[in-house]
Amino acid sequence: MIAKGYEVVKGQRMIEVFILDDHPIVRQGLEKVLEEEPDMRLTGQAGTWLELVELLESRTPDVIILDISMPDRSGMDVLKDLRSMYPQVPVLILSAHDEKQFAARTIKAGAAAYLSKMRVADELVSAIRRVATQRAGGQSGE
Repeated sequence: MIAKGYEVVKGQRMIEVFILDDHPIVRQGLEKVLEEEPDMRLTGQAGTWLELVELLESRTPDVIILDISMPDRSGMDVLKDLRSMYPQVPVLILSAHDEKQFAARTIKAGAAAYLSKMRVADELVSAIRRVATQRAGGQSGE
């Protein structure tokens, strides 16, 4: 069943997530985390900016998880382009960099949230739900 662009599962909206991270093992781990959540589904994953652009041509997710350190483009440049091309889609930054160093900068640049890869899966899941809810409610930023 589709309702306002979202699949509904047992009365709950299904949150569609794309992941952009250059490390396959990280993408696989995030996929496993999302598989455990009844209201979330990984609908696309990419290891490069160009792969993400191709995915976005066919489907727009509810949330994009973005690694700030990418081999082909700066994560900050990717964030800037995503904000310009898909302003309605919240971007959650997931990075190995210290939150103190990058969080404020990425939020100011338009990220909906910033999490260190040192955080636990439950915190990531909560952040995904929070930013997806912001999108559904028409809010932006954090």
